[in-house]
Amino acid sequence: MMVCDFIAESVADLKAREDVKPNEYPVIDLEDAGDKAGSESPINVSINVSGFMTPKDIYNKKCEDVKAIVTKHCLSELFDLGFVNFEVNKAMLEKYSNDIQVVANHLCEGALSESCIAQIFKN
Repeated sequence: MMVCDFIAESVADLKAREDVKPNEYPVIDLEDAGDKAGSESPINVSINVSGFMTPKDIYNKKCEDVKAIVTKHCLSELFDLGFVNFEVNKAMLEKYSNDIQVVANHLCEGALSESCIAQIFKN
């Protein structure tokens, strides 16, 4: 049996099934979906009880300690752009006067030397 014959038989089998209707999407009852969304899953309850935090939660908690509003906003923007190292982001923002474009450009290019990164973590 050739692959083309196998595919043709599989397609024919699917078309023959009564429950498969082409170009038809399943009906979703939004009222039931709302009820399910309102109740938390056991996994979410377990995570909340255990005190685990997502990386974004940890980053945002560190941002709470920053007093300057502009710096907080810039740190949040850098995280959203994918730069998730709080210490590096904060040090770079201080060095470049909260200029996100310059900081992001340096981070994208990998223009930081290892000595610069070591100095950031040394403080």
